[in-house]
Formats: sequence, C-alpha cells, structure tokens
Amino acid sequence: MDLKKRFAQNLIEQREKKGLTPGQLAEAASVDLDHLESIEGGHEEPLLEPLVKLAASLGVTTDELLR
Repeated sequence: MDLKKRFAQNLIEQREKKGLTPGQLAEAASVDLDHLESIEGGHEEPLLEPLVKLAASLGVTTDELLR
C-alpha cells in the first residue's frame, strides 16, 4: 500500500476512534474540509503543517498516522 493510502486509512481510523466527523476534525485542526476529504480519499498528501495539526487534534503522533 502506498503512503497516501496508508496515511488516509490511519487518519480515518483515528478520527473514527475519537468519534469525530471530517468536519469536526477539520475545524479542530484548522484544516480546510475539502483538503481533509481529499487526504482521506487518498488523492492528496498533507503538507507538514496540516499533518502536525491533524495529529495533535487527534492526540496521536505523526508516526502513528504514517505507519
């Protein structure tokens, strides 16, 4: 599995564990919802700043999202 798809899968898994909708996570992480949905769809890779913000909003490390 390529990195974009693995990241997307881990991101969705962590978001759902926290009981968050994509909109709630986007708001908590100050990330554009369209960008988040594109990341979760495996179409885009997050830039460093959104990656860090998403991980922090989920209470996980960036490593956990990238493994």
